[in-house]
Amino acid sequence: MPNNYRSKVGFLRQKYAAIRGRVMGWSGSSRTKKSLLGCKLKFDLDEFINFGLSSAEFHRLFAIWESSGYQPRMSPSPSRIDKDLHFSLDNIEWVPHKESCHAYS
Repeated sequence: MPNNYRSKVGFLRQKYAAIRGRVMGWSGSSRTKKSLLGCKLKFDLDEFINFGLSSAEFHRLFAIWESSGYQPRMSPSPSRIDKDLHFSLDNIEWVPHKESCHAYS
């Protein structure tokens, strides 16, 4: 499978690693770490890749990101719908990164 972050599978692998890192406390700002304290990841890499590839919204946002010349603010970003719940596939929606970066403000 491709690891290039500009391929859909490579991009999803990178997002999964970022989510996992934040949940495990390996990365992220102190503000994000505090907001994810006690949060659990309820899916594995393969489930997350299948979730992304089966989402019409992910494909739509990925196309917009490509068209923008890969501007970081336009990339698809998994965002928890209910911030009080864990990371589970039924609690994730795809939004442009510029929207999800304000979710923990």
